[in-house]
Amino acid sequence: MKNRIFFKLVLVFALVIAAATLTLDVTITHVWENSLRRQIESNLRQKTAMFASRVAAAQLSAADMRAVAKDIAETSGARATVIDKNGQVLADSGATPEIMAMAWFCRMRLQSSKPSPPGIMMSSRKSAGFSRSAS
Repeated sequence: MKNRIFFKLVLVFALVIAAATLTLDVTITHVWENSLRRQIESNLRQKTAMFASRVAAAQLSAADMRAVAKDIAETSGARATVIDKNGQVLADSGATPEIMAMAWFCRMRLQSSKPSPPGIMMSSRKSAGFSRSAS
């Protein structure tokens, strides 16, 4: 009789520990992922604002803009794109403006939506930053 009671208590205790561990694991993972996502987004917003101010401060040619976009991308570890008021890609650290314009045109035709507002964009794998510059 004592063995059955002891076995039941051990089983209940193990189930309570397993449930508590699982709950803590799920909660901590969720909080940690949200915190990390907010930190990455904040970091991208800061980098985007610095990139926008650097581009807006100087009147750059297309070649200089491409060089600045590549320089910013290398230092920030993110892709950098400069877009004019009409939605045309002026410079991109990952592709030529011609390829980006063709991709943009194809995407707009497929989605039948309005073009993105002008500005400067930087993106990582899961997050993106955006800043409008006064020009």
